[in-house]
Amino acid sequence: MTVLLAPAKLTWFLEITGQREDGYHELRSEMTTIDFCDRITIVNDADYLHIEGPIAGGVVTDATNLVSRALAVVGRTAGVTVEKFIPTGGGLGGGSADAAAILRWAGGVSSEKALTLGSDVPFCQLGGRALVEGIGEKLTPLGFVSRDVTLFMPSFSVNTRDCYAAFDKLVHNGVNPSGHNHLERAAGMVEPRLKSTLEWLRSEIGSGVQLAGSGSTMFIEGHMRPGNTQWHLAGPSGDIHVMQTVTLPHGCYPLTLARVTVPKAPITQLSKRTCKRRVLELQRTRNILSGSSDDSGILFEDEVRALSADQRQQLLHSAGIKLNIEPTQGLAIKSMIGLPWYRLRTLSRWLKHSGISFGSERKHRALCRELIGDNLEVELAPFSFKLADGGDEIRGAAHAYTPSLTAKITQLLEQNEMYDKRFRAEVTALHTMKWKTYVLKPFLSGDYDFLCLMYGTSGASGKHPCLWCLVTLDQLWTSSPTSRLYARRSLETMLADYQWFIASGGDIKNAKYYNNCINEPFFKIPLSQVCVPGLHITQGIFLKLFSMFEEACHRIDLKLALYCPTAPLSRSQFDEYSKALKDLSEIISELETVHLEEETFQQLATYCSISAGNFTPFIGSLLELSSNWHERRKVLPSNIEELCSCILTATANSPELNNEAEAVHARFLTLLKQFSECHSLYDCNATTPDKVQHLDHTIKSFFATFDKEFQGVGRTVKMHILECHTVEWLSLHQAGCGLMGEQGAESIHAKFNSLKRTYSSIRNPLDKLKSIMREHYLNIAPNMSAAVPPVEKRKKN
Repeated sequence: MTVLLAPAKLTWFLEITGQREDGYHELRSEMTTIDFCDRITIVNDADYLHIEGPIAGGVVTDATNLVSRALAVVGRTAGVTVEKFIPTGGGLGGGSADAAAILRWAGGVSSEKALTLGSDVPFCQLGGRALVEGIGEKLTPLGFVSRDVTLFMPSFSVNTRDCYAAFDKLVHNGVNPSGHNHLERAAGMVEPRLKSTLEWLRSEIGSGVQLAGSGSTMFIEGHMRPGNTQWHLAGPSGDIHVMQTVTLPHGCYPLTLARVTVPKAPITQLSKRTCKRRVLELQRTRNILSGSSDDSGILFEDEVRALSADQRQQLLHSAGIKLNIEPTQGLAIKSMIGLPWYRLRTLSRWLKHSGISFGSERKHRALCRELIGDNLEVELAPFSFKLADGGDEIRGAAHAYTPSLTAKITQLLEQNEMYDKRFRAEVTALHTMKWKTYVLKPFLSGDYDFLCLMYGTSGASGKHPCLWCLVTLDQLWTSSPTSRLYARRSLETMLADYQWFIASGGDIKNAKYYNNCINEPFFKIPLSQVCVPGLHITQGIFLKLFSMFEEACHRIDLKLALYCPTAPLSRSQFDEYSKALKDLSEIISELETVHLEEETFQQLATYCSISAGNFTPFIGSLLELSSNWHERRKVLPSNIEELCSCILTATANSPELNNEAEAVHARFLTLLKQFSECHSLYDCNATTPDKVQHLDHTIKSFFATFDKEFQGVGRTVKMHILECHTVEWLSLHQAGCGLMGEQGAESIHAKFNSLKRTYSSIRNPLDKLKSIMREHYLNIAPNMSAAVPPVEKRKKN
């Protein structure tokens, strides 16, 4: 008995390109196989055709059935049972799929021979995705594209022959076919209920609803309800069965043939070379049966389990396979049994003799020291002992103790807890921690990608890119200044969105429907205690303004080359100029990722440097500035003046362009200075209510200028954070991004890097880390800081 799957086909578009003399229509369409199948069971020693399943009614079982005709084409007889799921007259090629499955089972036939069964049979036999032309016999395979599809199957059907007849009538009356499916209008004439249902679906769902083939099935790309497979709708003309499916890369799962050599002698009499070849054959067969080489080990494990205990023991001995006992397990044996070290060595020798590796004593001792830690002291202490005559004697005795019993208990508790859970619990405990009359609050800072990762959002590229509110990317580009009030996120709403996302299947492609919450927040720190990423706000906004300034100057630069009568561009100069422009664009695109390293920009500037002469004045000036960008990375007014004035210098000898250059200079100078002032106000350690109010006014002025000078240019995510969330942070905590943001975290990171270099000579990573942490604790201790002599000012001569 053989079981086959007969997957349906879906027509993405259908064009009728002509009609042949024999009456058949020439077509051009894209078809793909979908995961919606009839099930066919074949019994070789029989001769019958049974139709079963939920839609078996009305399907004939005589010689006109496509399954019977397919068996006749391949010259075979068999008992066939078809379990029907694909609706008849639905435009999904259900009968053609069944016939194609029979052809594949019999070894396949040519497209011309398959065409005698129907125009859809050649494609159904091929499967996958293809461009179909002619009357269905011309197939051009296309690369597989994974797509989600929602099918709408009404209770009525459309006769394909009647549909083509109605199409011919429309053409005869002068109606030209159009749209994705040239048969749509004709199908509506044959079955008026189809037309009303299609119009209703498009009004309810959208214009993306299309007709499949000649109908009556309709479909739309994408899934309407992630997590649901099928349901029913009450349409205007009756019940509609809705099913969600996907495209398939092939028509069915192919058989795989494997060569197996018939042995002529027992394996004990074969040479090593022949045995090795047999082993390779066995491995290939195991890989085929397992589905992949990565999973073949699972099948091998089952093979070994099928052996008897004696056979397994003999297998291990003859193959020279040794079992390993990890040091952690070895210490557990020592502790549970109560073995001293010398008896553990004896046990190790016995196990080694039996083919079991126990590990070295050195590794066991090292692990023991790690688990115990340094919270143990042993010393000779004075104790009082009773004498035989009734007196007392004071003498020294060995004494062991734990310096910090609470620390030891905490260590044991932490060793029994997962590291991430422990860390989360520690952070959660900080919310309720008090010191004297003070309440402690944990804060979180970092770059924007890190913050999104910690709170489980998909980041700046998602539909809802902001960590603090539910603004969409479309709103960043289209909303007016008066409408920029958006719903706020919270830990509770983010957790609810994540749980909804998981309950609906957890498909990352549907993250936008769940406010882009794709993971559970790692820390339970309120969003009001997450510092806005000031450093990355500065880098991102300055990069955008710099790019816009470069584009404006580039347009003037091109005009300047045209106004230059004394230095016409040669071909080599033009190529050199184009290359410089390209390299400059690369510099701009890498500003945010290279962290403005001086030597990188110097290399780029050297590589891009050109003989500017009179024809590339701005490019030469901008490249010269970029080579020193490391010192100019902060948005200082003096640097802004120098940046913006380069365009005036470049056009000093071109009066035709002076007005345009001065306009660009004035526009960007005002905008960059306003942003520079914003940067200086939020990039600080501490602030005051007056400074916060000043920052709020400066940010509003900056964006008012931006909207006035660059109408139609939308906000970036970092511009949105500056506009809507930065003032709120500073006002709430009276602390700037220079202290609480990623700049403050980077300063701590720099100190750790310095300590790492100091202790680089220690090889053991645990000892090195212990030394670093001890030194760090010393650095942050208040009494250590007080002991550091103050820096004396250098005396002037």
